Amino acid sequence: MARGILFHRWIVHTQFILLGMLSFVPQVHSQSQILQNLFFTVEPMDVTVKRGETFTMNCSLNQVDADYFWLKDEQAISFYDPFKTILPSGSLQVTVPAVQQAIDTTSGSYQCQATVNENSIVSRVGNVQIASLTMSGSSQDLYTDVGDTVILQCEVTSHPKPFIRWIKSGTVVDPEQSDAFARFAVLPSGNLEIRDVHESDSGVYRCQAENRMAGISETSPDITLTVNDEGLPPVEELSFIVSPPQNVFVNLGESIVLEVAVDGPATFTWFKKNEELVLQFDNHYSLVGQGNLRIENADELDTGLYRVRASNNLGNVEKEIQVTVRVPPRFVKRPISTYARQGMNAQFECSWYSVPRPTAVTWLVDGDPIPKENAFRIERNGEVGETLRIIGVKQSDSKYYQCIVSNEVGNINAIAQLIVLPPGKLSFIPAKNKVQ
Repeated sequence: MARGILFHRWIVHTQFILLGMLSFVPQVHSQSQILQNLFFTVEPMDVTVKRGETFTMNCSLNQVDADYFWLKDEQAISFYDPFKTILPSGSLQVTVPAVQQAIDTTSGSYQCQATVNENSIVSRVGNVQIASLTMSGSSQDLYTDVGDTVILQCEVTSHPKPFIRWIKSGTVVDPEQSDAFARFAVLPSGNLEIRDVHESDSGVYRCQAENRMAGISETSPDITLTVNDEGLPPVEELSFIVSPPQNVFVNLGESIVLEVAVDGPATFTWFKKNEELVLQFDNHYSLVGQGNLRIENADELDTGLYRVRASNNLGNVEKEIQVTVRVPPRFVKRPISTYARQGMNAQFECSWYSVPRPTAVTWLVDGDPIPKENAFRIERNGEVGETLRIIGVKQSDSKYYQCIVSNEVGNINAIAQLIVLPPGKLSFIPAKNKVQ
């Protein structure tokens, strides 16, 4: 009997303890007080299109009940725009006018804005360019001496890169198919290099550029080359006639050719940080034409100071070029979703790596710029990060916050949620999400 009474008292005591513990459980069970991971599963990408084409900028959220809107150059796209339609899936369908308009309404930056339960976030930026080609320049008369090196320039602007070929007096210049053009090289820039010039190289040259995506082909004005084999004083000093600018940039993963030429036959040697480069065909570093350096599939290790030396019986000349491999931004630390009690301070940290440093770092709240109020403070952490501080949070600050980082190569964004709990001692904030 006594044992039964003791057991009954133990049950009552245990129930009392459990009830007391339950009284301290946070009241964060409503949908508005539960952290919800909101993110894009598909975002708009950079694209090149041609006139008359219809294309789609894709966008999708990890929530099925999202509403979608689109921005072009940071302005809302009108539902009445005859060339743009928001599809039921949330993607944007765009038709490029077949004929060039006085105002280009297609090219530019596009962003998708998604809204769920009155909370909004925006996607990365997708840039749209229309395929185009423009030939410039005017007729030229060039003079050179036998044995020299000469560069004929093809002045063309094209996106994407065009197919280039040269015509000499009605004959296609093809170094691979004709011994007569074995000393010729069509460089990636489109320029034509002629080494060890012969008198027979005299003639009328034209550059033909074709943008196959745009369906556009143009031919340059005539370039008349005259080769002299006598009557001119010999060159007494070797000098560059073509060289890259002092600072050259290439995007990560792309290839680049550093074009150089001197006014006579020469041997070219390339150095990186005073170490001679091993130049072989199809190697990471290789020679194109007489002495142009090609860097294939550039990576960050290719950033550095390069030096080229041209040598012949007249002596040596050197040129230095600083090459920088541009790297799109990537996050080192993303802002983390968190809870905060009303009246406390909250903060989101965002740090990144990019080359060069970002051209813009933007903070958004529910898809809009952070309000210019004393309660919101953005603190710079050197060149690699920022911290958003919210002083004395209010219930109305329970929203989604974004850190967007951009440079010349790309853009990234990270999303975090803040939930503000009511004040009071019984409010509970999970330790891993607690901020002061």
